[in-house]
Amino acid sequence: RNLDFANVNSAAFLENIFHITDKFLVTGGVRLENISSTMEGQFNATSNLTPATRKRNFLLFGAGAEYKITPTTKFYSNISQAYRPVLI
Repeated sequence: RNLDFANVNSAAFLENIFHITDKFLVTGGVRLENISSTMEGQFNATSNLTPATRKRNFLLFGAGAEYKITPTTKFYSNISQAYRPVLI
């Protein structure tokens, strides 16, 4: 096998913190992903693979919250989306 996989990943994100009170804040964000994957190569001595390219664009979202219990103690929680990479 002689396989060549290449990925180009670019991303931009926007995030903002909202101070609800002196002790409580909420964070929200969005990320735009742009992924281009290419594959080419040879699977065995007699079989060449057809080169293939796949392009994907998608949005990922996230949010978080923080509560200040004392000046030195905080409780926080976050949730965010992720993607699972795929080969061509």
